[in-house]
Amino acid sequence: MDLKDPTVGEILDQLCKADPRYTYEFSGETFINVFPLGAKVDPTNLLNLRVKHAVINEKRRPEVVIRRIPDFAPELAKYLEDMAKEQAKRTGIPYGTVGSRMRGNMDPQISLEFRNMTVREILNAVSLFSADLYRKDSHFAAVSWKYEFVVDPKAATGLGGYPKWDVF
Repeated sequence: MDLKDPTVGEILDQLCKADPRYTYEFSGETFINVFPLGAKVDPTNLLNLRVKHAVINEKRRPEVVIRRIPDFAPELAKYLEDMAKEQAKRTGIPYGTVGSRMRGNMDPQISLEFRNMTVREILNAVSLFSADLYRKDSHFAAVSWKYEFVVDPKAATGLGGYPKWDVF
């Protein structure tokens, strides 16, 4: 890459030219979503799943919401559960997760409501909330999100792998 004082768009153009399997789009003035070609219109891509109504009204850090987005997006949770149930029927292996969900007294109050948005749009909104939170109180971090699908044909999810949401 031989650019002098490049813009973010020029850098992304060069990166996508170097690996043409990927593309990007600016989402408003704040976000850049980078994704595999065709992923934005792929009906099986979990980020494209439309959520009719989601409410996050509790004390949680934004990074927890991002990592556990199925807990806050009912259609996503139902889809994942239905797929895991179907897989359990086929294999006879029970589905589910174990563990506790912890939260702290110092977590910020999040009060967000979403209507008719994709999982991708909800994640972007939670990231925006984290940036606003950081501007008000520097004890909190502004975070963005990334999605990875870990391919594993033996996964009990019924998806052929594991969806993973994380922050950076």
